[in-house]
Amino acid sequence: MSDEITRRGRPPRQPETEPQAEAGIPKAKRRRRGALEHGGALKLHAPKREGFVRRWVNDKGNRIAELEEIGYTLVEERGIDTDGPGSRVNRLAGTHEGGAPLKTYLMEIPEEYYREDQQDKDEALKEFDREISEGRDPSGEIDPRHSYRPGEARHSAISIER
Repeated sequence: MSDEITRRGRPPRQPETEPQAEAGIPKAKRRRRGALEHGGALKLHAPKREGFVRRWVNDKGNRIAELEEIGYTLVEERGIDTDGPGSRVNRLAGTHEGGAPLKTYLMEIPEEYYREDQQDKDEALKEFDREISEGRDPSGEIDPRHSYRPGEARHSAISIER
């Protein structure tokens, strides 16, 4: 038998003083990485527009048409990059279940309409909270076995806060 040991697998890593890819390349010619702290790397960044509220909406199902019915419009603004042909501001957001590309579009609504919609949502939530505190079930019936009564010992830890 010989005294040599036969190694299998990858040879041991040798320490390097400089990365191989950049060895011998002057610093001025090396590839520059993008800066993350300056918003340039934010994929869904869009400038604000005075008097409007903007949001990104995925093109999934009938969502864009539903929002257009309540006052949202697709943003068609020069100076904002788009991910393809056309003037509507959009980005690639992922893929649909079948593998097709999923796009998200920038939409906006006048600020006064947005505030009205938020007030309507708040009123609906207040009504829902009131029904819970009265012990009503979804049908509107009060079932004393499953109701919330403030001040009762068995429910003293339950509260609704907003």
